[in-house]
Amino acid sequence: MDLSLSESELILKDAVQQFVRHEVSRETLVSMYGSGVAWRQEWLDTFASAGWLGLFVPSQLGGTDATATMAAVLFEELGRGPVPGPVLFSSGVSALLIRAASGPMRDPLLSGIATGSDVVIPALQEPGSSWRGASIASADLSDAGRLSCTKLFVPYADTASHFLVSLRADNGAARYVVVPATATGVLVRALPGFLQANFEVTFADVEVTREQLLAAAVEPAADAVLAPALVALAAYQAGGAAAVLDMSIDHANTREQFGVPIGRFQRVQDHIVRVLNAADGAHWATYEAAWCIDSGRPEATARAHLAAAIASEAYLEATNGGHEVHAGIGSDPKMGLVLYTQAARSLYQCLGTPEWHRLLMLNALGARPK
Repeated sequence: MDLSLSESELILKDAVQQFVRHEVSRETLVSMYGSGVAWRQEWLDTFASAGWLGLFVPSQLGGTDATATMAAVLFEELGRGPVPGPVLFSSGVSALLIRAASGPMRDPLLSGIATGSDVVIPALQEPGSSWRGASIASADLSDAGRLSCTKLFVPYADTASHFLVSLRADNGAARYVVVPATATGVLVRALPGFLQANFEVTFADVEVTREQLLAAAVEPAADAVLAPALVALAAYQAGGAAAVLDMSIDHANTREQFGVPIGRFQRVQDHIVRVLNAADGAHWATYEAAWCIDSGRPEATARAHLAAAIASEAYLEATNGGHEVHAGIGSDPKMGLVLYTQAARSLYQCLGTPEWHRLLMLNALGARPK
């Protein structure tokens, strides 16, 4: 197993670093956090021109048809920012689900995602339930072709041009409907709390035509197609954990107490080791999963679920350790650590809890727990 980056992957890594450094500095993100702004449209234009929006879109539809490792490189550097936005969800989750589906809107949507003209946000999770897969839903269409349902924890719903809404399917197949964000009856409400751009979206008697329906694979294949998106999400979390490590080391070397840097104190060193272990674990689990996917390994899906579980817990652990190192000053938004703290908590259950991913990992390996 060779997890070193190729020349093209190193070029991508450098390009993303340049973008973050010049357009999405931490100072910029701190200022946006203070003003309540979560995302800037001009970033999407940069992503589109660089070809980053079409990572999982076939080349014949304007995408780059990239490897899972390329996606990991991109999102790890974005996570170091931490650069917010709908790209992971539109170009990652929605693109993969749409790509595995069939229907009149499939190809136009994929092309639109690649160019940035369409931002397709997945609306999958039902109220009163935890994540149970990409297509497990109670929502259904009426005989008159009307959609009435509510979806929770919809990321960056205010940026959507379309929503990809999961529906009930009696035959066990994945089924979705594509709803324009401007359709009559679509209501978007920001969820309160320490969340990063999470929304409740209500579809109140929305008119749906047959052309808007997408049919996909029978379970559990509908969730298996999300393996590259799980790697991208884990990479974003691993990048955030790595940035927290850098911040913690810098703070420990420059902050003084009793006339010496606090990094000389063993308890501070203990916390930094916690952050280091978390960041390293997330990074290597992510790239091993990416390698398995790109190599066509039979355990690829299991490894993707394992990476998702490890990275979610690691990001949380890293931010907790970072706050221990920074102490009270770390809670000051101007320090920037809060950006990572919010992201770690907002993404912890994204696409499933760590417990859920470990269950699916066991299922993928054929070791079903009792």
